[in-house]
Amino acid sequence: MSLAQPSNRARSVRRRLTVYSLVSAALMLVISAVGLTGINHQRQHTDRLNTAVNPLADANQQLVNHLLDAQSAARAIGLLVPQGSPPALTGSHRLRYVDAAKEARAGLTALDRMLGEPELTEDPVLRTRLLTLHGRQRVAVGDWLELIDRYVDQVPARAYPLAAGEQLFTVLSTANADFQRGIDAERTALQGSVRVGASRTSQAVVVATVAVLVLVLMVAWRTTVSLTTPLLRLRDTVRKQRQGDRLAWARTDVGAAEVRDLAGDVNALTNAHLQLVDQQASSLVLQRAGGIIARRTQDAPDLATALLVFSVGLGRAIGADRVLCATLDRRGHFAGGVDWCPSGPRGGTDVPIDWHDEVLRYAAWLWREDRDLHVPDLTQGVTGRPLGWSEPLQLLEGAERGSVLIVPIGSGERAIGLLVVQTDQQREFGDVETAFVHQSAAEVARVIVKSEIDSDRAEYVRRLEELDRHKDDFLSTVSHELRTPLTSIHGYLEMLEDGDAGPLVPKQLEMLAIVGRNAARLKVLIEDLLVLNRMDTTPAPAGSGDLVAMADLVAHTVEELRPLADQAKVTLSVQGQAVCDVRGDRPQLARALVNVVSNAIKFTPSPGAVRVRYELVGEYVRLECSDDGIGIPAREQEGIFVRFSRGTNATAAQIQGTGLGLAIVKNIVERHGGRVELQSEENVGTTLRILLPSASYSTADGRADGRPGVPGAAA
Repeated sequence: MSLAQPSNRARSVRRRLTVYSLVSAALMLVISAVGLTGINHQRQHTDRLNTAVNPLADANQQLVNHLLDAQSAARAIGLLVPQGSPPALTGSHRLRYVDAAKEARAGLTALDRMLGEPELTEDPVLRTRLLTLHGRQRVAVGDWLELIDRYVDQVPARAYPLAAGEQLFTVLSTANADFQRGIDAERTALQGSVRVGASRTSQAVVVATVAVLVLVLMVAWRTTVSLTTPLLRLRDTVRKQRQGDRLAWARTDVGAAEVRDLAGDVNALTNAHLQLVDQQASSLVLQRAGGIIARRTQDAPDLATALLVFSVGLGRAIGADRVLCATLDRRGHFAGGVDWCPSGPRGGTDVPIDWHDEVLRYAAWLWREDRDLHVPDLTQGVTGRPLGWSEPLQLLEGAERGSVLIVPIGSGERAIGLLVVQTDQQREFGDVETAFVHQSAAEVARVIVKSEIDSDRAEYVRRLEELDRHKDDFLSTVSHELRTPLTSIHGYLEMLEDGDAGPLVPKQLEMLAIVGRNAARLKVLIEDLLVLNRMDTTPAPAGSGDLVAMADLVAHTVEELRPLADQAKVTLSVQGQAVCDVRGDRPQLARALVNVVSNAIKFTPSPGAVRVRYELVGEYVRLECSDDGIGIPAREQEGIFVRFSRGTNATAAQIQGTGLGLAIVKNIVERHGGRVELQSEENVGTTLRILLPSASYSTADGRADGRPGVPGAAA
């Protein structure tokens, strides 16, 4: 589906809701207008009833009441005067009549005023009729009052002709009744009009309400449909997209403006998502290819083969028509490379010689600037190169068309080379492909650096081995060359001490003793060096060795060193089992035991004690030598078995020694398949344990083969 903008005009949700609100408000105003019109009509009629018609009827009724009161008073006078009633009695009736007549005349005036008010009626015919009836009533009232006034309104009152008065009052009553009927007719008409108006108003309000409700529902339905239908379509589209439908696109030509904008955004997001999915899939494929290329490159026997394997793998993985990999050595000089294409004369050949100088400059510049060169279309020219030197792409064969991607190879601050990926057709390398080429360049850099490190390591090992060989030769030569004159020195010292050259004075004897002691020390040092050199140059014994009784070995050693212990005033004691044998080289084991016990005696101040103990512990013979000597500092115990290593406290105490004794012990024990353990506390003492496989165990399963690293034994 096209993502183009819709051509038809779109209205926004806000506008639709605004129109809906305005229509609803207008319809509500219509209902209100209908109701208010009816209510106003009823109010007008009600106001006429309450302010004009009903007060007129009340005023007419009061007029009748006053006239009846006046008639009653006049009739009483007419009856009492002929009978000769006292004046006081007739006077009260006269006053009563006068008041009633006065009120009647005022009532007529009030009726005149009320009939003239505009609120009474808007109908001129009705107003004329009421005025006519009221005029008749006024004439009748005036005639009756005029008759009565001639007789009654006198002092003293006189009797009036009753028959004439009754006749006039009858005319008056008839006129008043006609007037009252006119008022009642108007009141009845108004009340009927109010009832009809209320009914019609109710009907109109109901009809208007129903009409408005129908219109509102229609507008609401249309608005809802116009808003929800595109949203439902958009929801269905999103669901299809989530299920992997790559053809599902939201419509941007229907619905409100906001919905169309949302559909466009969803399409844009979907498009970006699909691109990301494609990139991830491509990246996964390239990562797998990169892993295969890396393994094959690392398994290559040499750097040249590794570069060729790498170039072939990269070219096939990325679909390139040419891969050129040029490398530089540590001095920045061209070191070689590979120029590969799927077919043709370049397959697996070296980099063209013309590229050498360009590679030097261009690789360093790209690596320093942390950038690459990507030319999707070589026919459009090239940008992104430093000025002042020729374009390296011109050196590419057939580079007049197609595309090229050049990535530097480097490590740290050093440019190692250049990686060129070329295609015969125009091609835009994406971010994933560019990143893959950069990762491949980093892999090439690791391979090159690893090759250089391996070469350096091999050279370093060769030199170390050569130095070690020279050292061994030197020690062997020096030791042998020194031992011969030392033997001669010892011989002549003995001859001098025996007096073969004549008697010696005490001072000369003292000097000869010093020379003898130093010669003996030098002899011990030479012997130790010869022993270590012999151990380094000869393999460990292949066989099980001779059977060595530990009890006999310890006894001979202690007996040999007892004079030394007595001279140092150190107690030397032995404790062990009767049957406790090992297999090995007896002279070497004896030398190790002598070194251990003599060290204990030498570093134990007087009076002190050295205890030698041996026993069978499981499958091993444990020989333990403990003393009350100066001990070894804790921080120096780990390196005490290194050659020429001595404790700082021993050096400070000026105790003579070469630092080779314990190194010889450790070497001898490990060559016999055992191990050495040390436990020491400064100024308290030292305990050294030697664990060797027992003879019975060695014979049983052949484990005494000189292999170091005996499994842990019980302490």
